[in-house]
Amino acid sequence: MNETLFKKYNVPVPRYTSYPTANEFEPFDAHRYLKAVETSNDAAADNISFYIHVPFCRHLCHYCGCNSVAMAQPKRIEEYFETLHQEIDLLLPHLRKDRRISQIHYGGGSPSSMPLPLIRGINEHLLSAFSTIDKPEIAIECHPGYLESNDWQYLLDSGFNRFSLGIQDFNTDVLRTVNRRPSLLPVADIMEILRKGGAKVNFDFIYGLPKQTTTEFVSTIQTAISLHPNRLVTFSYAHLPSLFKRQMILEKAGLPLQTEKLKMFEEASKMLQSAGYVPIGMDHFVLPDDDLNVALQHHTLHRNFQAIALAASLRRFTPSVCQASASWMPPMRRTPRIFRPTWRK
Repeated sequence: MNETLFKKYNVPVPRYTSYPTANEFEPFDAHRYLKAVETSNDAAADNISFYIHVPFCRHLCHYCGCNSVAMAQPKRIEEYFETLHQEIDLLLPHLRKDRRISQIHYGGGSPSSMPLPLIRGINEHLLSAFSTIDKPEIAIECHPGYLESNDWQYLLDSGFNRFSLGIQDFNTDVLRTVNRRPSLLPVADIMEILRKGGAKVNFDFIYGLPKQTTTEFVSTIQTAISLHPNRLVTFSYAHLPSLFKRQMILEKAGLPLQTEKLKMFEEASKMLQSAGYVPIGMDHFVLPDDDLNVALQHHTLHRNFQAIALAASLRRFTPSVCQASASWMPPMRRTPRIFRPTWRK
């Protein structure tokens, strides 16, 4: 990656890893959505991939640009999951029952911050409705700051076999500045639990945050390499305070210069490739035998399944039977009143 390309693409735009990207989303009414679902029954891409959006977080990190809201009261959480179940039941009559699940993915928000039996219940609902391909991927994005050993084991027992750990940085001073809680357990202990359970593990990091330097970020990547995750992502921090007011706090803390940010990326990229990781796109790195790399090498990525996103309306818990990604991805300008932070562990 040279400096010209870095400057060209290191801008706050919708991430290419979301497809279609957020600026291409448009409202879907129920009729249009169900027509698309039913049409997919006859498509060559016969398998199904489900994405479940869980918007809630125990607290909001200052850098976050995701569709997330502060944790609601337990009753509201339960209502949200009840609505997801209703959404699934409304969708099922429109899908061929002989289609197979190839992937289930939970994103957010912090889905691992939910009462874990609620997450398990969604898995059981979907897996009771369809058979699966051989070795389907059941994945969840996790905030390691709230999970004990028994929680990780519970997720394994619930069928999850890929975990994305939102570490962001191993430097606790950086995490404190951006209002993110560090991992509750040593990450090495988490890796041992998950690897023993047969799971694959991803690490997520962000560069360009306050108090990050090239030297410190290199140290973080060195630590990550020593733990040998299957995939590792180095996201460039997108500073958009006009959309996400919390990010103004980071301006006061002091953001690194773009030249320093470029050095962080260049050094991390060189280190990861020297350690045997294969670059995918601009910021994803995978082990050579990772199924993502294998799929790309054989030109089979995204060819064998249709993706369906599930999420409930935040303002009223009613199943929508509409394209959830269309309603979730545009940034929320303010938190709905009923979701002000009232529940803390």
